[in-house]
Amino acid sequence: MRSMKNSGIIVILIFAAKLVLAQPADLEKARGIFFNRWEEDCATEELFNMLNGSPDTEVSPVLLAYRGVARAGMAECVTFPFTKLNYFNQGKSELEEAVLRAPDNVEIRFIRFAMQTNIPSLLGYDHIEEDKKFIIKEIKKDPSLRNWEYADRVYHYLIGWDGLADAERDGLKKITGYDRSGQY
Repeated sequence: MRSMKNSGIIVILIFAAKLVLAQPADLEKARGIFFNRWEEDCATEELFNMLNGSPDTEVSPVLLAYRGVARAGMAECVTFPFTKLNYFNQGKSELEEAVLRAPDNVEIRFIRFAMQTNIPSLLGYDHIEEDKKFIIKEIKKDPSLRNWEYADRVYHYLIGWDGLADAERDGLKKITGYDRSGQY
């Protein structure tokens, strides 16, 4: 009987330790790593590790989207094609789950857009046109998105993307006040 009681206490202590050790995910840090991921080899690994054990990632669709893009980006850090494809498919699934949970979230749609504009088309993951139109529509519709600190990076990315038509680029610059030098 005493052994069962001790086992119960051990289980409770392990569970409590996991709760204490689980670090809350930092959305601002996730954003920073996401936008700097091309500057360092395997920067997505840092983002993935930060988000993978956090209980916040399971609750927040935005953090789930960042974890999905980070998991998919882990494909760059491995050698074997099957492992690369496995990371990509798992990350894609998480990203799609985030979109399903919050389909009107501009940040999630941008994360998916940015991922898809940086992967080979042969992977068959393409919501680029749909996401581009959604992001531009929301920027036009909601002035608060134009003043959002995160928006500067989104605008810079969109305006610099080769797939943006000149009329879309000019319209976006007009709405946001973004000029050719990258300044507002």
